[in-house]
Amino acid sequence: MMYKKRIKDKVGMGKKMVLEEGDPRRLAKHLAPESPPSTSAIVQAKQTRFKRK
Repeated sequence: MMYKKRIKDKVGMGKKMVLEEGDPRRLAKHLAPESPPSTSAIVQAKQTRFKRK
C-alpha cells in the first residue's frame, strides 16, 4: 500500500531539502557543541577497575 502511494507521488523524494539559515539540522551530526577535552585530561579522568601496584 505504501509503495503504491510512492509510485503515484509526483513530487518524489530525490529532491534536496532546503533548510533555513538558523535551522539546527544544518549542523553536522558528528559535530559537538563544545570542543573536546585534551588527551591529558582524558588520561587523568580515566578510571580503572584494577588495583595499581
